[in-house]
Amino acid sequence: MPDRSARATEPAAAGLDRFLRRVELHALRHAELATGNRRKALRLVHRAMGDFLRDSRQAPPDRWPPLFWRALGRRIAGATGRARDGGAGVSGARAGAAMAADAGAAGRPGGHAERQALASLQAGLRALPRDQRGTFLLRVWEGLDIQSTAQAMDLSEAEAKAALFHALQALRAPETAEPGAGSTHDWVLRARALLEADAGHADPDTRAQLAHARRAAQQRRAQRGGRLRLLAGVAVLAGVAVLAMQLAPRGRPGSAGGGRAVPGATMHAPAAAPLSPAQRAIASPDYSLLVEDPDADLLQDLEFYVWLAERQDADG
Repeated sequence: MPDRSARATEPAAAGLDRFLRRVELHALRHAELATGNRRKALRLVHRAMGDFLRDSRQAPPDRWPPLFWRALGRRIAGATGRARDGGAGVSGARAGAAMAADAGAAGRPGGHAERQALASLQAGLRALPRDQRGTFLLRVWEGLDIQSTAQAMDLSEAEAKAALFHALQALRAPETAEPGAGSTHDWVLRARALLEADAGHADPDTRAQLAHARRAAQQRRAQRGGRLRLLAGVAVLAGVAVLAMQLAPRGRPGSAGGGRAVPGATMHAPAAAPLSPAQRAIASPDYSLLVEDPDADLLQDLEFYVWLAERQDADG
């Protein structure tokens, strides 16, 4: 008979895979703008996918975008090692030349003016502080609302609004405003179109590397689930063994098992007493908690069962 829990997780796994396919190219560009290094960016995206798959275990699909972008943002922050208000620095300047050349590579749509506009926009984004760059990309390019953007960036809504305002002011300055003239709304649409076209024309090798990172993250999640089920099985067996020891009849008085012999007394095996609530808790652990919770919660559950067993032994 098929495992009901396995059937239940199949649609969720398929949905997570589709979600990661949609965001992986954008995520790579986010990481490249922050690090200026393709290999490092791929590694950060792969690790962020693993973090997201762990954190989204019980989250509904509408919560996936802020969870994923928060995971990637934290990975980027840890890798770049810059303060929240730090600029792009030397690595950003080096990335400028590399990404401008990438934007002008053969096969990209548009003419020289469009490639120059993209290079100018990317240079402006790299020069922004991390909060401003991330808030702009999530709000303008990814289309998150301000609440989800703030959650993804670990900011308050007021801080996210301020970061977006300053990002637009910096990017719309005369030296970085080549994506288009006119209103801010027109400029935003133009900037979004440039970023989308750039990500959509990733080379086959980049797409293959992202697919490999996605599959590896999902495989690690599946293996982790198997390890948790194994630990749960061991915990159940340990609980049964502890319960058996607690319910085992004591040795006869005068034997090596304990007590003094009472002359003339006839010993009878004590009648089995009903299980106490503590004994029932040991005998019937919450399997769903043991299987589904993260490692830290699993260890806390195991410690609780051991504590119950020790209390029962002391009370007995």
